[in-house]
Amino acid sequence: MITPRNIPAGIVILTMAACGAAGAATMSGGAPAAATALRCELVVAERRGMVEIEGRLSSPLATTGDYALRISQRGGANSAVIAQDGTFTAAAGQVVTLGQASMSGRAANLDTTLTLRWHGQTLECPQVPGA
Repeated sequence: MITPRNIPAGIVILTMAACGAAGAATMSGGAPAAATALRCELVVAERRGMVEIEGRLSSPLATTGDYALRISQRGGANSAVIAQDGTFTAAAGQVVTLGQASMSGRAANLDTTLTLRWHGQTLECPQVPGA
């Protein structure tokens, strides 16, 4: 036979508060809290008169989403506009390439953006110099 026991109200309240905090830590706008640790960068490197652009993503947890890479080249008689869009899937700890382009010219003549969208969140990726 099971007999009921009296549990002090303080323990019940602390347990409920802990469960609520854990739930809040894992849900932020419908996304895991670790999704805020999603990292991305737009690597721009000059090599022998060419500019190479590569979007990169890494996440501590497996995640999926969409990306938009925009590159516009200005200056002189030459101009170009490149738009790459797609979806991504990244395993935990994996570095994923999100779009690549190569064009003649100088990095100073480019306007570039890489935008990620996942779980209702948007992230603009910083541009970093490549090696």
